[in-house]
Amino acid sequence: MATIKNVVFDFGGVIALMDFNRARSRFLELGVKNIDDYLDVATQKDFFGQLEDGTITAEQFREKLSKVVGREFTLEQCEYAWKGFIVDVPERNLQGLRDLRAQGYSLALLSNTNPFIGGMMMRDPNFDGKGHSLISYFDGAFLSFERRLMKPDARIFQLMLDEMHYNPQETLFVDDSQGNCTAAQALGIHTFCPLNGENWPETIKKYL
Repeated sequence: MATIKNVVFDFGGVIALMDFNRARSRFLELGVKNIDDYLDVATQKDFFGQLEDGTITAEQFREKLSKVVGREFTLEQCEYAWKGFIVDVPERNLQGLRDLRAQGYSLALLSNTNPFIGGMMMRDPNFDGKGHSLISYFDGAFLSFERRLMKPDARIFQLMLDEMHYNPQETLFVDDSQGNCTAAQALGIHTFCPLNGENWPETIKKYL
């Protein structure tokens, strides 16, 4: 087995603790009564999915949501609802990323996300409360809405390997979705599928 030199992380469910019901409740609170037609634990539907695959912009999403509900929404309200998915980003996870980098691993972020989380939250210059964005913890970032590709599509994994110059046999992919891990394995990438909220900075050691 080749030595692992690169570690690729999902965001929600790995770096951040996720709560689908919290996001669902926020959209309901804003008056989106048919939210179950759009929101899903794994893959978003209709124009919610289009936001995550980059087909539409944040502003276009706001317009479509306003039309569905019958009243005008602000971008801030949309952001509030989407961020309901993110419960917490444990310090132990950020420290885990720092430790891996200090040990010489190259790190990449590969996430199905949208402008309200991937753009506004991950690029917040004080994401960690210490003056750093989440993106700054990585050597490269592959966000679905920017790349217009979503996991488990093999093309986004191949794009990541090509741009980062990663050998799949030297790469570990960490994602809480078994389907995404299976897609990565098909390209020869090693995988680790922790549970949402698992203390992966401890358990990842046996995969390295």
